[in-house]
Amino acid sequence: MGDDVFDFLKDLRSASGGGSSSEAMKSYFPPDCTRCQWPSFYDITSLLNAGTLEIQVVLEALTDITIKLTGATRGFLLLVDENNQLEARVARDTDQKTLGEEEFRFSNSIVQEALRTRKAQHYSNLISDGGISETESIVDLEIFSAMCIPLAIRGGDMIPGVERRKYFFQPLPNTLGVLYVDSKDVARQFKPEDLTFFEALSNIITTAVVNAKLYQQATTDPLSRLYSRGQFEFLITEGVRKAKETSRPFSLIMLDLDHFKDVNDEHGHRAGDEVIRTVGDILKQNVRALDLCCRYGGEEFAILFADTDVEGVETIAQKLAEAFRETTCPGDLRVTASFGIAGIPDHADTADGLVAAADQALYRAKADGRDRVCVWSPELASERRQDALAGIFSANFSNAYQNIALLIEFVNVLNSPEGAKDLSSLALRKMIEATEAEWGALLLTGAGGYEVKVAYDRRMNKIKDPEINKVVVDEVLKARKSTLIPGQTPDGRQISLCAIPLVADGEAIGAIYLEAETAIGGIQQGLLPFFETLARQVALSQRAVREKTGKLKAKKKAGSKGAAKPKTKAAAKTKARPKPKAKKATRKKASAKSKGRSKKK
Repeated sequence: MGDDVFDFLKDLRSASGGGSSSEAMKSYFPPDCTRCQWPSFYDITSLLNAGTLEIQVVLEALTDITIKLTGATRGFLLLVDENNQLEARVARDTDQKTLGEEEFRFSNSIVQEALRTRKAQHYSNLISDGGISETESIVDLEIFSAMCIPLAIRGGDMIPGVERRKYFFQPLPNTLGVLYVDSKDVARQFKPEDLTFFEALSNIITTAVVNAKLYQQATTDPLSRLYSRGQFEFLITEGVRKAKETSRPFSLIMLDLDHFKDVNDEHGHRAGDEVIRTVGDILKQNVRALDLCCRYGGEEFAILFADTDVEGVETIAQKLAEAFRETTCPGDLRVTASFGIAGIPDHADTADGLVAAADQALYRAKADGRDRVCVWSPELASERRQDALAGIFSANFSNAYQNIALLIEFVNVLNSPEGAKDLSSLALRKMIEATEAEWGALLLTGAGGYEVKVAYDRRMNKIKDPEINKVVVDEVLKARKSTLIPGQTPDGRQISLCAIPLVADGEAIGAIYLEAETAIGGIQQGLLPFFETLARQVALSQRAVREKTGKLKAKKKAGSKGAAKPKTKAAAKTKARPKPKAKKATRKKASAKSKGRSKKK
């Protein structure tokens, strides 16, 4: 592992123009300084920017360089762990090899004195130093000369804690650990100038350790201590790129804990956390050091395998499944897991495609009874999880926030007077924006097939009569499933074609169609689950509009029929008759006149 780091540093020096800076800076040291190897010093400063290296690899490289520059026989790097205890993380010899268990010892007296005083400790000749030469560790180890210095952050208290919390970084202790070297060679005695150089070296190493720790915090899931979802996205993209460049296999395991919700419901979330920690240990203990274990999200995990074909990975998955069955988690809990496997180039040729294939295989493993391993095959291409919230929540906080904000916007639009109409246009515009598509269209089915209701280009200008791939749309409407395929324009440009059906009550009532140029990224497979969630809302709103429109038409038709009803002869005669009240009033008037004439007589 150390050789890989030094190869990396050698390439880095070559890329930066060799060792010219080394010659220029030798003037800072005395002419008789035989150990002024500035290329090694350059190696240390280069490690400050080597964020993609594992922290353990960085620590080993730093210790090796320190041994080389000081002329020490052995070197130790001890760091403060999460329980505030010193842990020997590295113990190396002059051959850049890790010391054996019987040699993994140092002078604890010297280390404790460095921590107590928070100052560098320098012992040129431990034999003549009566103050410490008689301690048991010095006698047993036969040490002749030693140096030890605390790795301390200067002015750490000046950094506001609120800022560290803001970026999800846990505060680092002011004292990170100690750097220790010793010599058993009588001819090699550490001089005062060695201490000055050692102190300068420790400052650089402290910075490198801080960088490595912060990088680890930024890329590691704190609960499982595996790589985070964000780091997984980076690692799989790089892994697929390298695999395609070298024509080497690259495989992925997606695994999901079976019935994990029951653990949380029945035993509490603390018990669930302990299970997640145990799972992290199981994965790391049963794969190689070069295999990359990640927490994908919740109770789902992923493992990346470079230069390993699907057959080899299937064997590893079976081994892992057995390890799950045999492991007892804290609280006397047992969990099993289901595994889905896919690989490049057999099952996919992109990172998104690889994840989709492994996820489909995982879904089949769970559907077939859980606690089993499934390798992707073509008949699984139609497998899809029935998750109403698919694609909305993820470990990418920024994307999750945007998705939730868009859903809230959808709800507000739905509550507006023109809700359904505006919602369809909104969904289309947002999909074009998210994919940077050249254009997109909303299609709705009718008696004569389907028609374009609205279409926009990338600048959100409406376009008329867009050229739609009818074969793709027909297949999507028939299968009621989304598709994302490569295509080509008449002028030869490579594009991505995406069609998402609008399905309501099992019926495809339309589709959203997008075209994007592959040269500027194309449409990512990972966006489809969220787009399908939006499409479901659009489909339901369009179905509601159709039902409302249909009822209004039926009511109007019924009303027009009532108005056109022919008149009957009886109705016409009734209308022509004089009103009974009018006749009664006339008779009363005539009677009154008759009575008046009688009185006059």
